[in-house]
Amino acid sequence: SMVTCVAPSRGSGTVSVAVSNNGGVDAYLGQPMYQYSSAGSGWSLSPSKGPRSGGTEVTIKGSSDLMRQGQELVCVFGTAQRQGLVNEDGDLVCSSPATSAVGGVSVTVLATGGREVMGLVSLEFEYHATTRVTGVYPSAGSPTGGGVVSVRGEGFEADGLQCRFGKETVSGQGVKMLSSSLVACVAPGQTSDDRIVAVEVSINDGSDFTSDGREYVFEPSATV
Repeated sequence: SMVTCVAPSRGSGTVSVAVSNNGGVDAYLGQPMYQYSSAGSGWSLSPSKGPRSGGTEVTIKGSSDLMRQGQELVCVFGTAQRQGLVNEDGDLVCSSPATSAVGGVSVTVLATGGREVMGLVSLEFEYHATTRVTGVYPSAGSPTGGGVVSVRGEGFEADGLQCRFGKETVSGQGVKMLSSSLVACVAPGQTSDDRIVAVEVSINDGSDFTSDGREYVFEPSATV
């Protein structure tokens, strides 16, 4: 009254389950269904979000005979297609296309002739509204760093939040979202001869930063 079976590999979706006693010539279908989930597919993409303007470098990881170094594949974001290339790590890298809408789109991969590289698996990429930096206060601080800087702007999100002072990135406990228009960042120490640096913000773990150029100045504290 019971049979144990090992489910074969395939993409996400629902399939019927049949049992046969004669090598598959006759099978009892009945009504049982089995659900394959994409969560266990082994496919992933990073980052999972980027600006509507496009240009985010997206890395897709997964297992396929076509994921070989130098292989050209097509990344499909919703209905928009972008050429991608498999790197030396066996990961597919492509640039997100621009869009006019905010929200999530499905991401799939195609090979020559339209073959689905990921089977029935689809991933999701989220387009977010424009992120901007409009002001920095205070706009100057000690070269040793450690001061809290308030960064004002719009479109800030807690997930994937980072600040950047010139080339120095601040993340983790060094950055805190106070609202969608205000972020608190701990200023790093000065690491180059550049006393004046631009302060920018990312909401996808540093894959894309704003480019508004609001300045912060490293200047020694006054002494008596």
